[in-house]
Amino acid sequence: MKRFYTIMLAAAALLPLSCSKGLLELENPNSLSSSTAYSYETDLDASLVGVYHAFNGGFFNCGMSIIFSEQSDEGFSYSPNMGIVDFVGFKYPNYNDGWNMTQWKCLYNQIARCNQVITYADNVQEWNKFKKDEIVAQAKAIRAWDYYMLTMLYNHPPYVDYIAPAGDQPAETPYETLCEKVIEDAKYAYENLPSDYQSGPWKGQYRVTKWFAATLLGKVNMNNNNYAEAAKWFKEVIDNGKSVGGEKLALVDDYLWNTDDSHENNQEAVFEIQFAKGTANAGYFAAYGWGWNDGATPDHRNWRWKLMCPSPVGWGDFAGESWLVHAFKNEKTVRNTARTTVGQFDQRLECSLFYLDIWEDYPGHMQWQWDKDYDAKGKAGEVEVVSWGDWTEERVFTNKYSNWYGGDYNVKIADNEPTNFRVFRLGEILLDYAECLARNGDLNGAVAQIDRVRERAGLAKLADREPVTSVWTNPLTGKTIDFNKDYGYAAIKSGSFSLADLISVLDLEDMKETCFESERNVNLRRWGVGDMSSDFYKRVAARSSKYEKQFAPHKVWIPIPQSEEANNPNLNQIEGY
Repeated sequence: MKRFYTIMLAAAALLPLSCSKGLLELENPNSLSSSTAYSYETDLDASLVGVYHAFNGGFFNCGMSIIFSEQSDEGFSYSPNMGIVDFVGFKYPNYNDGWNMTQWKCLYNQIARCNQVITYADNVQEWNKFKKDEIVAQAKAIRAWDYYMLTMLYNHPPYVDYIAPAGDQPAETPYETLCEKVIEDAKYAYENLPSDYQSGPWKGQYRVTKWFAATLLGKVNMNNNNYAEAAKWFKEVIDNGKSVGGEKLALVDDYLWNTDDSHENNQEAVFEIQFAKGTANAGYFAAYGWGWNDGATPDHRNWRWKLMCPSPVGWGDFAGESWLVHAFKNEKTVRNTARTTVGQFDQRLECSLFYLDIWEDYPGHMQWQWDKDYDAKGKAGEVEVVSWGDWTEERVFTNKYSNWYGGDYNVKIADNEPTNFRVFRLGEILLDYAECLARNGDLNGAVAQIDRVRERAGLAKLADREPVTSVWTNPLTGKTIDFNKDYGYAAIKSGSFSLADLISVLDLEDMKETCFESERNVNLRRWGVGDMSSDFYKRVAARSSKYEKQFAPHKVWIPIPQSEEANNPNLNQIEGY
């Protein structure tokens, strides 16, 4: 069940007044100002709802996946829209393109709302139903996450923690300082937020908790080269954390439950952005792209699927890189799982990608987009997506968060997709913790954490792993890749392996667990893709042609929108752009 946040707005009655000098000098008691709009605790709570409503904007309901996943080695575009093709392929002919501006606008919009809550909390003199620190902590947790994403995208965006006046020109902020600011907010949130919302004024709602803040503290420290501190926070979440629904965090039995709309806010979820179908008709761009979609009754539909699923119901603008399928097929299961039996390919492949041989690899597979063996309308031949003959081995689309399993063609044709976006979950956190352990010298401890994730997928422990031949020649680079020998699996199995071996294995293990979950390009930068002389870069470039042909070291960051730079003399473009 989903819980949404609503605002009730009441119009104050206007009373007639006699026109005396004294009355003319008084402020209109019905006008809203900082001194009158935030006088009561309910005002602050309503303002906090506005912070959560910003999650319905174009960046969160669509763009986040495109920025953090499609711009990585996971994403490719067949779109007829060259603006999309250029953006995914590291070409930026227009720094003000909507794909670049949306996240800048949406993130700063939500930050401004957080700043209002934090600043005006001091105006409230009496607190009864709510706790001031908990309201402020929610705003600080979300502000911290927004700045984390801005920092990971733009390196040195301005940090604004005040209510900015019109024409404000805040100075750019160094990367390290931004990380410190994120840590400061997230620590406050961790210390003041509840573990769950099973009681209290927000009972039953899925808001940010202390475990959201703790996960963010792990993330920001890991990406600021403080792996010991990051490991401490990840361990705290793993050992003591609760899910967004209040359960002890644990890996769910069926991996599909992390991608579908029937098991949302489950035992593995630390935080999810809540989506739903049929809540409003905000219109084409207002819902998915450049509109704010942030009124009192916003559209709660998820629009990421529309751009990432094949036509004609989806637009097919964003697709998966072909190498993903071949990497998944470098081993088979050794035990039964919720979705597979011994000897099949990893269940996460079916749950994540839509590709030519999916029915051969997973007999009985159901795909709402397709009319090969299953017809969502129940009438043979009525559902036509794209010609089977148009498909080749290299065409790959995403199944994750697309409700592919439901056969709900009518939901899709009405652009009515409800699946939540999983922001932080335990499977991802275990892999982050593994990397931190490895970088702190505990390689065997890192392997143990990776094995916990592999066990759910029905795979052998890394020390016992038996490879399946998976060799692929990339038609766009001409490079032949062996997804076993070219990575560190053999070294780990031998028991004598290095940090570089571990990271090369984690490169594939992370993709299999979290592809299209909006963290990949951050991981690639941390692993060293910006060093074009490194072995890591060469592996990435061999499998992803855009890294071979269009990448440069400064492109580990996205260009700051040109209009922002032009209007702010205190903000400089990223060097290289």
